[in-house]
Amino acid sequence: MYEALNAKETYQKYVEYCMYIKGKINHSEFLNEEGISLFINSKNPNKFSKQINEHIKLSNGKSLVTKCPNKNRILKDGVVLEIKKLDLNHISIRDLDEICNIINEISKQLH
Repeated sequence: MYEALNAKETYQKYVEYCMYIKGKINHSEFLNEEGISLFINSKNPNKFSKQINEHIKLSNGKSLVTKCPNKNRILKDGVVLEIKKLDLNHISIRDLDEICNIINEISKQLH
């Protein structure tokens, strides 16, 4: 019941985090669009997603990214960073900055 009552605040926090990350990650698209995921261009989405998964681990073992093109996401080469998979109770701006730095470093190596 608590989650349902706080759904709007939870969504807004994810949107806030997503907008923050969009401003810091190179090659991200849809910068002015509201959402809880963001698309990052990559000429080699397989290698890009694999390297992100090697460096960023979620506590539940799931991937933070989805490879594209993907009919459920976007039909361009790249990855979708699934901000909605982050635990709002255990993530800070410092953590977001670290995620951005890792992704930008991987992106720089691949481009």
